[in-house]
Parts: sequence; C-alpha cells; structure tokens
Amino acid sequence: MFDIFVSEKTRKQKSHITNLAALSKIDGNVDDLERMYLYKIGEKHGFKPSEVDVIIEKADISKVEIPSDKNEKVEQTLDLLEMLNSDGIVDEEELDFVTDYATKLGFKTEIVGVLVRKMAMEMANGKSREEIKVHIEPFLVY
Repeated sequence: MFDIFVSEKTRKQKSHITNLAALSKIDGNVDDLERMYLYKIGEKHGFKPSEVDVIIEKADISKVEIPSDKNEKVEQTLDLLEMLNSDGIVDEEELDFVTDYATKLGFKTEIVGVLVRKMAMEMANGKSREEIKVHIEPFLVY
C-alpha cells in the first residue's frame, strides 16, 4: 500500500533480494544456509530479518527473472560474491552457495564451479569487475 513512498534504490534492492529468494525456492525450499545469506544480504541493504522473511515468503519462483544476457548473469553473480565478501572472506560454503545460484542463473553445470572460483579469486586479488569479465570470458562459451 505504501510502496509509492519507497525510493527507487530501495525498490531495486528489494527486487534483488526477491529474485535471490525466488531462486532459493526453485529446489522446493529455502534451507537454513540460504536463509542466513539472504538475511546477510538484506542487512547490508538495511532490511531487518523479519522484512527479509516477508520477502522470502512472497517470492514467487514463477516470477524469477533469469537474465538472458550473459553479462547480466555475470553481474548478478559478482553482486552476490561482493555481498558475501563484505567481511573480507569468502569461504568454501559461501562459494558453494554462489555456485548454486550461478547454476540457477543458467551457467553450464560443467563450468560453473570453476567460473565462480575464478571470479572469487580475481575479486580477492583486487581486480575490477571489468578485468574479471575479461579473465572469465573463455569460461562463458555457450
């Protein structure tokens, strides 16, 4: 009802979390690890866990917007890695989480693990998004 008073930035952040929540539901449920990461992402954008719970509840897998553009898929994967790297560390569980999402975004199962780890390594080494995109291009053969 009061969504007309929400800023465009907040609307985009909520949309991003909604998309991630819907992707989490594709396999039938949102497990504890997925919920924890959604809370972490929500918190980074100023959402309380109770607000994220509402977003998760309302997220509709039939409305997941999987980008058709490979650049947008890469951008969303980088966004997720960046959010999870906010504490300076991306551990193996987090990499598995990102790999699962990248698979749901449509990256080929055969390369997605290598692709995500390459992106994470490049990010950890201080590479810019544009540099990372250049370095992962050979992995994006469709």
